[in-house]
Amino acid sequence: MRQIISVIIIAIAIGVGFGLTGCATAGTEQVYGIFAGITRCQSTENSLVSGIIGGKAADFGDPDQRLVSQISIMRNGNRHICTGSLLADRTVLTAAHCVSGVKPSDVEVRFVSKSGCTSDQAQTIDRQIQNIFVHEEFDGTPESLADIAVIELREAAPSDVVRLPLLPETELPTSDDVLLLGFGITDEKLKDAETLRRVHKSFRSDFDLRERSIVVNQQSGKGGFCRGDSGAPLIVQLWNEPYIIGVNSANLGITKGHECQTMSVAMRTSYFSDWIGTKRQDIENKNWIEFVLSWFGGV
Repeated sequence: MRQIISVIIIAIAIGVGFGLTGCATAGTEQVYGIFAGITRCQSTENSLVSGIIGGKAADFGDPDQRLVSQISIMRNGNRHICTGSLLADRTVLTAAHCVSGVKPSDVEVRFVSKSGCTSDQAQTIDRQIQNIFVHEEFDGTPESLADIAVIELREAAPSDVVRLPLLPETELPTSDDVLLLGFGITDEKLKDAETLRRVHKSFRSDFDLRERSIVVNQQSGKGGFCRGDSGAPLIVQLWNEPYIIGVNSANLGITKGHECQTMSVAMRTSYFSDWIGTKRQDIENKNWIEFVLSWFGGV
């Protein structure tokens, strides 16, 4: 913790900024509900927009589309975008600053699913929110080291969306590759959030693990997170299975025109695993009880 505070102090001393990487204003002007457009099966043949900062776009049919969710937030009359990951049927993990201070009715989560479509199609499926749980230590500042939140969906996510587990505290990845996925902007001068992009990092050379956080080097030429990517998972492999090791929070040392290729800070999920696990269990158990009661006509 002392180390990360030192990094922040140095950044301030040399006159550069520290910014939350989420809640990019969406480029779509007209919105129906919270999300723009409608849910329908679409061809997976056409790729999304390229030109990603230091990474590549994942087209609509890409399996990586089912590793993350797009979170749409209405705040003060403006629509913003963050990224999340599904932990269980109704439990989504994201950054606290994305959803702190907003009502559940102001948030929707969008998934990409092939359910109900032909083999060469996929569709977007939106879910409304029942509850928002923000970590009690989150103080609303970019420097917070408790930038973690859990969202409860009103109904289960599509069955083919991947439920991602947290990397256990006692384990290290079995591969050097770390996958960063997010719906943030594709260029520091644009407001084109909503295109899923991916960047691969080295666990050994690009990551600095702290007790509560992970500092990620985005200056290696590979790029990294930017606005709209807050809440995005940092995904590692453990015996060829994906696990979440961190949740993207903020960028360090930003200067004008260079927001996305500096350093970023993620919350280390192993530190918050008890809190996350308790919220997940409460949500999933509650909905299981409600399902059982519905078979007996309720109470």
